[in-house]
Amino acid sequence: MNFYNMGMLSETFTAKDSVQVTLKFNALNSNTKNENDANVDPFTVYGLDAAGEVVATASTNDVKVGSTVVELAGTGIVQVKVIMTDYYNDGTVRYNISFAGFEVR
Repeated sequence: MNFYNMGMLSETFTAKDSVQVTLKFNALNSNTKNENDANVDPFTVYGLDAAGEVVATASTNDVKVGSTVVELAGTGIVQVKVIMTDYYNDGTVRYNISFAGFEVR
């Protein structure tokens, strides 16, 4: 993902009150972007109900090559949206993220 606020939406599934979302990362590529200095977690995960309303939210700063699990709890989650809300920043360098997708369980 080259720009923050990019994201993906899952297919719909049978309603659940909690889900595990596994974010998969192939690579981190340093960049020189600095337009988003809000210092927010680089990924936010939303659980949506059948009406498309957000019923659960979680964010993570645990970005590394491999995978990261994010837990969502909310009533009637039927779809998941993952947004890159900021560039990953290790304290010195910002990174574009080679995002390989996500799984919902």
